[in-house]
Amino acid sequence: MYAKTLKVDQELAKKQRTFIKDRSALTILDEVIAIEAAKVDSIMKKKVEGWRSADSVVYATGLVKTAKIVTGDEHFKNLENVIFIK
Repeated sequence: MYAKTLKVDQELAKKQRTFIKDRSALTILDEVIAIEAAKVDSIMKKKVEGWRSADSVVYATGLVKTAKIVTGDEHFKNLENVIFIK
């Protein structure tokens, strides 16, 4: 979302980035998450058209950290541990 908004309105993009950052938990991409992301990637690329490695890292982070993923990204729609917003 940030990249898309940045093309149109830099000030709004900054506000959106700050809003998300202030309400998110940041974590390091470590070996455990990277291994889980590889497992997720091998499964999801067969199931979800357009699934990318970055999607796998995000989803794997949620799985490893037992956290909910809150997103409006269609790739995550109907997945376990995901709160889908529109």
